[in-house]
Amino acid sequence: SDHAHMLTSIRFVLSKQALAFTRVRTMASLHPLFQLHWESVTKESIASETADLVQKSKRVFDAVGRLNPTEVTFDNTIKVLADNKRFHDTRRAIVDFPHHVHPDKEIRNASTEADKVLSEFDVEMSMRQDVFNAVVAFKEKGSFEDLTIEARRLVDRMIVLGKRNGLHLPSEKQEKVKEIKKRMSDLSINFSKNLADENSVVEFTQDDLVGLPEDFVQSLDKTDEGKFCVSLKYPHYFPAMKKARYPRTRQLLEAAFLSRCKEPNTKILEELVVLRSQLSELLGYKNHASYITELRMSKTPETVRKFLADRKS
Repeated sequence: SDHAHMLTSIRFVLSKQALAFTRVRTMASLHPLFQLHWESVTKESIASETADLVQKSKRVFDAVGRLNPTEVTFDNTIKVLADNKRFHDTRRAIVDFPHHVHPDKEIRNASTEADKVLSEFDVEMSMRQDVFNAVVAFKEKGSFEDLTIEARRLVDRMIVLGKRNGLHLPSEKQEKVKEIKKRMSDLSINFSKNLADENSVVEFTQDDLVGLPEDFVQSLDKTDEGKFCVSLKYPHYFPAMKKARYPRTRQLLEAAFLSRCKEPNTKILEELVVLRSQLSELLGYKNHASYITELRMSKTPETVRKFLADRKS
């Protein structure tokens, strides 16, 4: 149904935020190269890091793309691409994270623009026919069977992902796939930006907030009438939903939270539903559900339906 498609689209867009949070949360335990130094984040540093990431990754893809089929090896093709992905994705989180949480709107906007540049670049690199051909050429060599199970799985996954990007299709269809993927990327970034810039609050009396720590309540802004303003940002929303005693308080806050940016983001989700359907059809899938489940444990929508039906019986 359209409703189910829309819920899936919401999860897709929000999963990008969750992924960014997860990557940044682990940075403190990583090599200094992958640590986010909050005090040094500026518009200029974001732009510089973005340009550097694009340049370094492009050099890797170009080097792999130049290889002749007889020259490809695990080390100069598969490992190089995997190492680059690890580096690129981790450093990218440093550029991407500020647009979710930074208090300075100019820095959030710079991070959003960087995300758009990197997303478009990622789409372009994922559609590199020469790189895909190099990976396929390596699998067809006899040395593929000598790899570990994990390494063979990595190679197979690279090929599957290439086909999911349409690299086995005629060039005109590839261009259409690229166009759709870029548009979907822009839409998801705009969705996240709308949420980051949203500043509405829900007003409560002190009695409504029973159960919340006193220092938390007193830190809230107040209206002229003396009501407390609870924002829909995570530092307010999660504590209030967890500790507010009265169901009515939680209900009002939850309703407001789920209605954030309702008008602009509903339009984005509606367009995403259409684009996902078009992309799945271009790639030869029955529907978007078939496209999504292919890489998951269920493998097919029918398995999911059977699982849900069994739970009900």
